[in-house]
Amino acid sequence: SCGSQRAASMNISPVLVGPPGGANPLKLDQLFRVSSSAARTLEPGTPVPDYLRGYREGESVFVPRNNDDLFRGSVALRVALASSFNAPAVATAEWVGPHRLRFTLDSVGLRLDRPTATYGLGLALGVADVRLLDLTTAFTVFSRRGLWCPPRVRLDESPAPEVRVFSAPTAQTILDILSDERAREPGFGRFAHLGLPFPVALKTGTSSFARDFWALGSSANYTVGVWAGNSNGAPAADTMAVEVAVPVLVDLFAGLTERAKIRGVSPDALH
Repeated sequence: SCGSQRAASMNISPVLVGPPGGANPLKLDQLFRVSSSAARTLEPGTPVPDYLRGYREGESVFVPRNNDDLFRGSVALRVALASSFNAPAVATAEWVGPHRLRFTLDSVGLRLDRPTATYGLGLALGVADVRLLDLTTAFTVFSRRGLWCPPRVRLDESPAPEVRVFSAPTAQTILDILSDERAREPGFGRFAHLGLPFPVALKTGTSSFARDFWALGSSANYTVGVWAGNSNGAPAADTMAVEVAVPVLVDLFAGLTERAKIRGVSPDALH
């Protein structure tokens, strides 16, 4: 938290904050299922729409924009997800539908407190507030090959049973997309390459008015969630999650790697 010594020591993990884009990878499981039931082939290379479009929701029109304010006509699904493009995220969310997306969020512990209709298609971009702890736990479903279990905060707690949420192939596909640094380049530019000696599946987001900056990363052994912002909700001007949250995430992964080496764990075991 900026500018406050007291707020800097606050534990933000159990506090509700806005998770822009956090639901987008989770949506892909339903997207693959819908495409299968419609006898359509959907693969990481399938083109998805990326253009300026308005979606009527009640009396208002929702117009998603990409963070760079550019629209590319169509992009491969792999690039759209890895680069965190908003327009394709909402276009595919319309195909899936908010109710299916909410079902997936519920299945990984992201419980929402309002009717689905109040969120609309913006649910794919993170209009619902969730806890950092819950979102980070949900992100583990990819490295766990489609299995999810609620978090433990103490080692002496008995682990809860794992629940199958995604198929293992779907989880692996999403993990592969989010780990693809070349596919990140259109959206992340010079921040696409993390400089770590092992792959990390990465998802970022910046909320409206730059109040929340998220970075979620998952390797073979660790999943890390970072939130940056002001605890009082004040916006931070002229910055993005790749500039403030991702460097923290990279430092954490580097520190975890060094700690593993000190404990005698081979670096190869972290990959």
